[in-house]
Amino acid sequence: MPGVTRFLLPCVWIAWGLSYQLMSWSLEAVDLFTSRLIIMPISGVILLALGVLGGAAALPGRRLWGQISLTGLFNMGFFQIFLIAGIATLSPSRTRAREAPVGTLLTLLAAISFSIGTVLTKRMAVAGDVTINAAWQILVGTVPVFVIWLIFARGAYFHPDQVRSRTRCFKVKDRDA
Repeated sequence: MPGVTRFLLPCVWIAWGLSYQLMSWSLEAVDLFTSRLIIMPISGVILLALGVLGGAAALPGRRLWGQISLTGLFNMGFFQIFLIAGIATLSPSRTRAREAPVGTLLTLLAAISFSIGTVLTKRMAVAGDVTINAAWQILVGTVPVFVIWLIFARGAYFHPDQVRSRTRCFKVKDRDA
């Protein structure tokens, strides 16, 4: 296992380091709620596929759905909603908490929501396959994010032209050149 760790740890470092550049790039192309609605279902489906490929059943047992739904709502749904709303309210500048109490409250609610979800996950000790449970938590958490997105969709944007123009920095040679 130490050999695998030596390989995976640099992969995590590289992915973590690239995430900041990719985030600034993606914010020009898509709003925060829409990006969550793209990322969350894809992540959930990938985890679900990995769990099934690992030999687990795609659907958790009937008795687990309440626990998975509750923890998914707090950890994935409410957390995302409060955090995105807080970030949008605070703006990307270094706004002080006193100058934007609503944004500060929303980000605090995001932290509280994630904390509640974490405590519930630990206390409930959800049985079953961890990967499948995590996949369904993400997918269940996508539902309230989608509902909020529908309510506030007027501010949503997706600019594929921004995506295409920014990918040029990753190309070795441009075809038009």
